[in-house]
Amino acid sequence: MSRAVQKERFAPIDSLVPLAEAARQVVERLRTEGAAPSVHFFSEGAPEAFRAFTLRVAATTLHVNATAQATLDALSRCDGLLGNRSNFFLLAAHLCDRCVVAAPLPHPGFAPVSGRVPAHHRLVPIDPFNASAFVEGWAQLHR
Repeated sequence: MSRAVQKERFAPIDSLVPLAEAARQVVERLRTEGAAPSVHFFSEGAPEAFRAFTLRVAATTLHVNATAQATLDALSRCDGLLGNRSNFFLLAAHLCDRCVVAAPLPHPGFAPVSGRVPAHHRLVPIDPFNASAFVEGWAQLHR
């Protein structure tokens, strides 16, 4: 594992607000489509540090300070990922068999790979975020 992954780095709490709002919008939209989404939040630190997220997205399951192996295993099985620019998030997104990824775009880690058919994942910009685009990408991957 690289030092960049091992070194403790905490995102500013303010950066959680756009992610929380995006997650809240996706959950609401998927529920109108008849789905029953669950939200899992993965990070390092004290659970109370993530109240900015959990207050906005009800019933979020927090996964804090888990091993890298357990976190990557869980993230690689998600239907959707919302994240930032960390290499760990990037790795998790590429390990997903089929998922929608909402991230700041352009993002150098998500440059198109020629010859990959069907598409491995759908990309949705996080700012400005469009829950409808996220849900449409999700629907395309699950047809």
